[in-house]
Amino acid sequence: MGDFRKLPGLLLIGLAAAVLIYPVLHEMGHLLTTVLWGGRVVQLQLRPPASVLCCFSSVNTDGQVIAGLGGMLLPFLLTISVRPTGISGRLICLYMQGICALSFLISAVSDLLFLCGRSFPGEDMTGVLRLQPHCGDLYLAGSLLLTAISAADIALRHPIHTLSVYLLGDGQTSSISGA
Repeated sequence: MGDFRKLPGLLLIGLAAAVLIYPVLHEMGHLLTTVLWGGRVVQLQLRPPASVLCCFSSVNTDGQVIAGLGGMLLPFLLTISVRPTGISGRLICLYMQGICALSFLISAVSDLLFLCGRSFPGEDMTGVLRLQPHCGDLYLAGSLLLTAISAADIALRHPIHTLSVYLLGDGQTSSISGA
């Protein structure tokens, strides 16, 4: 029987990923791409709710689009490339990749709404599409592709095995995982 006293820890790890880690990485993605394209950071707040205010007066449209997409791409690139060995790190990466998949799915819905003449105020993809409305189909395809890549990455991380290791411990997972 599993140690279900560990469930609050599982929830806390998920909460930390959703409320602290992902938002900070998201805003850092906007910040880094803004600075790389010659923009200026006016204000940065990393405590919840994380936010960044940028000045794009010297940035062309392509740079503004990249800065708009940077918020989704930095957490995705980090979670797709980082493979921690410890159980807490593995759980955080699973949660983060789930949040990335959800983020891309929300972007796809935002894109569909935009293509139908409606908007999703405050969503990054809406801002990107306002800058490049002719690229709606491309951004929709990209959002759906990144959703699929995130989902596949979650599957490759063996979430059931990872959760069983967390809840049951290393020695009790062989019958569950088939290892």
